[in-house]
Amino acid sequence: MRAAKGSQHIRWYEAIWVQTAKCAIGMFAVVAMLASFAAAQATSQLNGIVTDQSGASVSGAKISLTDTATGLQRTTTSNGDGLYQFPPLP
Repeated sequence: MRAAKGSQHIRWYEAIWVQTAKCAIGMFAVVAMLASFAAAQATSQLNGIVTDQSGASVSGAKISLTDTATGLQRTTTSNGDGLYQFPPLP
């Protein structure tokens, strides 16, 4: 009689273990899908340096960036070393 109760207890424990494993796998799948969605919504950053024909940096140069698909335009100005940077772009 003890063996029967013990085996029922093991089956109950196994059922809990299987349910927990299924839940963990489901949560992992959801996190993986959200991560791939977030990666699809990633942004880029654009930076560079403005120089003249002699290779000297140009400070105060106005740089313009236009998204031809949406018409969105962003501008920035180079710093004293000729460096410019656009904030994260979709």
